[in-house]
Amino acid sequence: MRLWVSWNEQEKSVEAAMITEIIEYPLLRELKIWLVGGRNMMAWGREARDLFELYGREHGCSIMSGALRKGWLKIGGAGYEQTGIMFEKRL
Repeated sequence: MRLWVSWNEQEKSVEAAMITEIIEYPLLRELKIWLVGGRNMMAWGREARDLFELYGREHGCSIMSGALRKGWLKIGGAGYEQTGIMFEKRL
């Protein structure tokens, strides 16, 4: 797993943190985005997406996926689609 951090130089603070993992299957490698948290997503979201795509390609991944909020589809752009749904129950 890898931890990614978005640093706001002006505020000298972390504005986001993300965790990814490369999963190896018999027929392909997948870059899985496990966790994303932060603020001001419009400032770093597209750059993070581009960085993840590049990182995945450089490591032989043929797919990138994650269970993220629907708002990430706006950041994704062309080629990204919703393929499932997550659910939760408050206990």
